[in-house]
Amino acid sequence: MTPGGDAMAPRPADNRPYPGISFSGAVWRFFSKYATFCGRASRSEFWWAMLLAFAVSNALVGVTLMMPMLFALNGVWLLVTLIPSLAVYVRRLHDADKPGALVAVPYVLGVFGIALFATGL
Repeated sequence: MTPGGDAMAPRPADNRPYPGISFSGAVWRFFSKYATFCGRASRSEFWWAMLLAFAVSNALVGVTLMMPMLFALNGVWLLVTLIPSLAVYVRRLHDADKPGALVAVPYVLGVFGIALFATGL
């Protein structure tokens, strides 16, 4: 049996989406496919991974508020999950038949906004 998988259902190939994946299975695939930008990711795989990243980040912020000397923990977590978060996002876009380059749109708009603000327009 695969981590988080169902004993009766066959596990799909790594480049295929895994609909109905459990939380532990999604976390397993999130980290095992660390920098895999090709293939597809199911909705459940994407949202379980995002829930993990969000929950751990918020917990680390809470720890940092109680013990400020541990402020670097959240930064380390964000750096560790940056690439797999982008990878699962790109795979989710592929599953929705969208180009993975759409991940860059918010960043490009942000840089464009900063440039407009800096020029005073």
